[in-house]
Amino acid sequence: MKFDEEGASVLYGTYVGGSADDLVTALAISSSGRAFLTGSTASLDLRTTPSSVQSAPAGATFKSSDGGDTWQRGKGGARSQWVLAIAVDPVTPSIVYEGTQDLGVLKSVDGGMTWAPANTGFAQRPRVNDLATDPGTTGIVFAATGDGIYRSLDAGQSWNAVGPSAQRIAISRSNPSFAYAASALGA
Repeated sequence: MKFDEEGASVLYGTYVGGSADDLVTALAISSSGRAFLTGSTASLDLRTTPSSVQSAPAGATFKSSDGGDTWQRGKGGARSQWVLAIAVDPVTPSIVYEGTQDLGVLKSVDGGMTWAPANTGFAQRPRVNDLATDPGTTGIVFAATGDGIYRSLDAGQSWNAVGPSAQRIAISRSNPSFAYAASALGA
């Protein structure tokens, strides 16, 4: 759903789903208003646009360039079956990151149409529970994993451990020096 600026009225809504189990695990909106939706589905009839049906269920990431009226599936590269998080670079919205259970971090430089692994610096291929981008600086990305919090200062080219394990992570928009993380135990 899209709400008005006050959050009081629904401007429009759309439905994404099929006839079987569908799960949205992450949704991100770029600074230009593009919506990125990811998750998993067992629906063989999940509609991506009015005229096409998803050909390979489970793990696809979908992109909308028209405020959610239609959805387009990525075209290639690395494909995860378990995307847990998605983040859009605030300055360069064609750069999108996925946090996955099976392939670590995936990165797209073409707005989510193709994906490549971006895992240099992790001790092992991590289960990435959440991702956050610095709201004012391109290329700074945080990954919350069961092995720790990792930070990339070069748009995912390399990662360094900077904190304890976490389930969720967020960066303050008003003061990007502050990052907040939560573990499964609430700490």
